[in-house]
Amino acid sequence: MEKGGRGLMLIDLEAKDTLAGAAAYTRSVKIEGIGRGGKDRDETLEIRSLNNARAARARKGKAADLGFKPTRIARVE
Repeated sequence: MEKGGRGLMLIDLEAKDTLAGAAAYTRSVKIEGIGRGGKDRDETLEIRSLNNARAARARKGKAADLGFKPTRIARVE
């Protein structure tokens, strides 16, 4: 940027963290990932669960207790 600004920060992650994905949602999202033994896993989170983990802009919110490492997130309609 011309004046050295950082722009709009949507989420402030720590250096060791990575963002698996992001999705605009209305009712629920499907999170896919890899579980124990390299098995594919997925879980659908409804709006109530998502709102409990929500935080203000640029804050991380609460981590979901998934039991697997997320690799992809998609909106469920």
